[in-house]
Amino acid sequence: MLKKSLAALAITALLTGTAQAQRNYVGGNLALLDYSEDTVSDDASLTGLVGRFGVFINRNLAGEVRFGVGLGHDTLTINNLDADIELDYMFGGYLRGVFPINKSIAPYIIGGITHGELTASVAGANYKLSDKDISFGAGVDLALLQGIGLNFEYMNYISTGGVDIDALTVGITKKF
Repeated sequence: MLKKSLAALAITALLTGTAQAQRNYVGGNLALLDYSEDTVSDDASLTGLVGRFGVFINRNLAGEVRFGVGLGHDTLTINNLDADIELDYMFGGYLRGVFPINKSIAPYIIGGITHGELTASVAGANYKLSDKDISFGAGVDLALLQGIGLNFEYMNYISTGGVDIDALTVGITKKF
């Protein structure tokens, strides 16, 4: 129920945005993802690209959608077998609570729902791993000039069933 409510609120936020100057934004982030499982001693370090589109509802609240893809793979040893782990995609809807300090610095907290899919290749066979979960994180937007800014963020995308996927990201944002 909570997941559906958050998704509906994020979609509503995106659809009800007005055309006022710089209420909308797009961005792209380079994500350094960490994939871990409770039953595996190794973690996989993955890299991804995440596209973002958002609408400010007011000065302190924005709705955002994201879509990400993996850029490579990492190898884990599971039960004496090498497993290549690769991010296929992830997408989600989120709400951001923004707390501007001044015109240049705006820390925020973010929460929503993420769905993701990974491929694990073990001994010549491919296995699709798909899950969704409530996501949360925190970050900061730094305004540079003319609606262009930098973005730094930590996000816990998925933490369910003994699997954790979280990321540190850096990116660029354009408000319009």
